[in-house]
Amino acid sequence: MKRMLVLWLAGLSLLILAAGCEFDRDREKAAEAQAAEAEQRAKAQARIAGEALAAAREGVFKPDPAERALLEAGTAINPLGTPNGYFTNPEGVSGYFTNYERPFNFTWNGGTVEKRAFDGRTYRIMDGPGELALKYVDDPLILQRYKGDMTGGLWNGHGEHWTRNAGAGGHHYMFYQGDFRLDHMNGQGVLINYNFGGPGGVPVKYEGELRGDEFHGQGLFTNLATEEVIYKGLWFEGCAFTGSRGQWLAEDDGGELREVNRQFADPLMTDRLEFSGFINPDPGRGPLTIVLPRDVERAVITDQTGRVYPIEKVAHPTLRGPGDLEIFVPGARQEPPLADYPLTLNFSYDRGGLHHFLRLIVKHPFGLVVEAMAAEEEDEADEDLPGRMTKEELKASIDRRLRELEKLEREKERDAN
Repeated sequence: MKRMLVLWLAGLSLLILAAGCEFDRDREKAAEAQAAEAEQRAKAQARIAGEALAAAREGVFKPDPAERALLEAGTAINPLGTPNGYFTNPEGVSGYFTNYERPFNFTWNGGTVEKRAFDGRTYRIMDGPGELALKYVDDPLILQRYKGDMTGGLWNGHGEHWTRNAGAGGHHYMFYQGDFRLDHMNGQGVLINYNFGGPGGVPVKYEGELRGDEFHGQGLFTNLATEEVIYKGLWFEGCAFTGSRGQWLAEDDGGELREVNRQFADPLMTDRLEFSGFINPDPGRGPLTIVLPRDVERAVITDQTGRVYPIEKVAHPTLRGPGDLEIFVPGARQEPPLADYPLTLNFSYDRGGLHHFLRLIVKHPFGLVVEAMAAEEEDEADEDLPGRMTKEELKASIDRRLRELEKLEREKERDAN
């Protein structure tokens, strides 16, 4: 009987423990549900606050009657008929514009200078401090505003730039105030992305160093709707950098010769092109190899010394034919003296029934691959971010940065556990 009593008591204890565990699980589930509900409420409130912040900027893009009359007086014309290049407004003022497939016009209230452009023509180009407004002819709202310094028709110096994403519904704007270098955000600046991430997104703000339109250096990234700090620290080419300042500097210095995109700078073009390439076995030395699109004709390449680069057939570094046969395309291969670098290369060629021009700076000898942008990529560039900032589609880059930050947070949580 005593044994049965002990067993009965033991069983009763287990039942009590089981009931307690069940109670704890219910309580945990309730707490989790409450936490999830609170998180959803916070997200909804942040979204509402963010949309209100974005909507409050709508006035920036509404032209006044006088401005509308000027913007709708005609269209900006590119004499070459190419998608990129120098466009001239009805008042005879010109600037370098890229990827505006719809007819547009712009106004400029500022200085100008007579200048021979990279396409060989002479224009009265925006130069010095001033204000620009740009609008598609068939759009009632302004697409871009800029107030600041210009050099040769390019944003260069300090300025404020507003962009509206005409391909997205609602209030999708972007604002940048800071340093520019030849049409790119470069230096110290503040970038605010008002709902550019799509419906349901919230504005985000970056304050810090940039290079080539990417977060690069010390910077602070916050949710503008809640003022919550998403990440504060070092950035490297658009991604959070978790190493020390010394490691960042070493990585940055090493990339000068190791990374293809650091071998050239400041391309200006009339065509729509993509640039890639390869590093020579001895980085910073050896030949300069140039691979051109397969369908170019009558190509001519020169540099600032007057050197002409004879066009010949060169093996494409990535394309292969049947049986892994090499594919030969137009190109050039030269070995200029290292003392001549950086080289300013000037290209002229025919493609697609149009005569095109390209100019870029080459800092070190390497293999430059120039390819025509595929038609579907051209369409995506227009839809994602119309205007000058097509090289680094900011929606995609910010999405990438957020994914990187999410990964960083998961790693921190794993290390803490």
